[in-house]
Amino acid sequence: MIALYIVIGALAGVISGMGIGGGVILIPALVFFASIPQHGAQAINLLYFLPTAVAALIVHIRNKRIRKDVLLPLIIGGLTGAVGGSLLANRLSGEMLQTIFGYFLLIMGGMEIWKGWKQKGGKKPGGGNSAKRGADGGDPAREGAYAGAGGPRDRQDHSDHAQDRSSDSGV
Repeated sequence: MIALYIVIGALAGVISGMGIGGGVILIPALVFFASIPQHGAQAINLLYFLPTAVAALIVHIRNKRIRKDVLLPLIIGGLTGAVGGSLLANRLSGEMLQTIFGYFLLIMGGMEIWKGWKQKGGKKPGGGNSAKRGADGGDPAREGAYAGAGGPRDRQDHSDHAQDRSSDSGV
C-alpha cells in the first residue's frame, strides 16, 4: 500500500509542479484506489498541497514567473473562498462532494477541449505577434518556448510581465 501512495503522490506532484493542481489526480486516486472517503481525501489533499506548492513555487520564483501585482487580491479571495468552502464541505455528504468534484472536472476538461479546438481552428497559441515566433516560422511545437512553457528563451522573453502585456497582442 505504501508503494501505491508513493506512485499516487508522485503523479499528483508532477501535475502540481506544473501549476495545474495535484488534487485533480490525488483526490480521485485516494478515493478509488486507496478507498479513502471523499472528506478524508480532500483533507489529505490540503495537507499534501503545502510542501508540494513550496517546492514548485521555488522553481517558479527562480524562473521569474510570479506576477506580484495579482498576488494580494488572489490571496484575499483564496482565503475567503477557502473558509467558505471548508464550512460548506463539512455540511455536505461525501457523495455530494464527489458529485460536485466530478462535475467540476468535467467542466474544466470541457473548457480545455474547447480551448484546444479553437486554437486548432486557425488561431495560434501566443496570439498574432509573429515577431516572437522568429526563425521557427510559427511552428506550433516550438511556440511553447515563447508562451511560458519554460524554454530557455522564455526566461529572457517573459521576465517582465508588465512589459509583455503591453507588447503582446491578444494574449
